[in-house]
Amino acid sequence: MAVTVTTLRNHKFQNKTVKDRIVVLENTLARDVEQFELVIFNGYFGEVRNVEDVANGDDILVNIDSNRIICTDQVAAGQTFAVGEKVWFDPNAAGAAGALYDAENVSDFVAVGIVTAIDTASQAYLEFRPFAQDTDITLVRDAASAAEAVALNTAHRGLVAGNPHVVTVAELSLDNVDNTTDLLKPPSTAQILIDGDQDTAIGLNTTHRGLVAGNPHAVTKAEVGLTDVDDTTDLLKPPSTAQIALNTAYALNAAKTVALPITADASGGIEFVLATYGLAAGDKIFDALVVCTNSEANGALTLSHTGGNAITDAIACVTIKAIDRVATLDQAEVTIGAATLKITAAGDTPGDTRGIMYVSYIPA
Repeated sequence: MAVTVTTLRNHKFQNKTVKDRIVVLENTLARDVEQFELVIFNGYFGEVRNVEDVANGDDILVNIDSNRIICTDQVAAGQTFAVGEKVWFDPNAAGAAGALYDAENVSDFVAVGIVTAIDTASQAYLEFRPFAQDTDITLVRDAASAAEAVALNTAHRGLVAGNPHVVTVAELSLDNVDNTTDLLKPPSTAQILIDGDQDTAIGLNTTHRGLVAGNPHAVTKAEVGLTDVDDTTDLLKPPSTAQIALNTAYALNAAKTVALPITADASGGIEFVLATYGLAAGDKIFDALVVCTNSEANGALTLSHTGGNAITDAIACVTIKAIDRVATLDQAEVTIGAATLKITAAGDTPGDTRGIMYVSYIPA
């Protein structure tokens, strides 16, 4: 399958399946990183989702979701990828972005996914599905190597002719087995005894098997290894402690989006109370876009702190139904600090500028 690149952005990055699972990390590369650059921080692999470049030591948003297909040109020169093979990432490129490789050239390379499509002409672009991730990136590498282990094991099991390991009957704990065919085997001592009183043995066995009601042997759950099992139906079982912890952690880190509508004259600014829209002080804004609901020449909307500095640049709101995205986010202002936010309108007739601003953020 060949790669088809339709969107040109940093690193020719495309998220073939729209799916996000964003974590907040610290940039520790001693250099700036840019939007859609593939990185590894603290065992997490994914692309940078910040709108602007992130300086060393600042917070960085990394999408680590594995349920998607990634397309990128962040590929090392001279590689020969093949569909179905592993993709390796070199995270330690000095002073530059890391790169994808077709093999584990050095020990700190990390297996990050499986190839799904390639640029057959130049190998300049690559599509791959990322591995599911653990906080310990070595676990990801072990999972990637599992296919190799299975292949080696299958090859070894293929050596079945001629008893290559020279296994003996003693080593199989079969010292007392006679080498006779089934037809030539004599009746065993036990069989001779049973034949002598066969009717009695059958009668006793039939009677015992008939005692099936009421747990005749009084077997307990402890005796079958189920001491800790609660006697509850599936529908009445409560969430486990581990599930509750997982749900809480996911809810705290999940990105959210809120709609802030401008339905009146906003030339002097309209304030939005954080609590009314599910926002809170400490939330971090990482994206914003405007859907225009009224055509206005040179119309624009700007998000800012109430009584403070602008968070976004002026986002165009000129043509009804048009959608425009923020071009610049002031990284020094993206953390919400006051009880309200303000949207201010501009345009030839700013009082007529109307639209809905969608703000994406990470909860505090």
